[in-house]
Amino acid sequence: YDSLLEKENFTLKPDFEECHRIKYGRFLAGFDTIIRYSSSKMDMEKIISPEGSNIYTIKWLDSCT
Repeated sequence: YDSLLEKENFTLKPDFEECHRIKYGRFLAGFDTIIRYSSSKMDMEKIISPEGSNIYTIKWLDSCT
């Protein structure tokens, strides 16, 4: 098999509601808080860590990745 997806016969089925739930919101990663949101037709990510915070623009690979 070329990949695990092929071996397991896995099929990706995008689900808009599930993608939206995963893409946007507040997430915890260790001591960091990640806040993803949409602003002025751009998707943004704010990472708050003990050292400070940064804001990044997100470029998604497709509508669900």
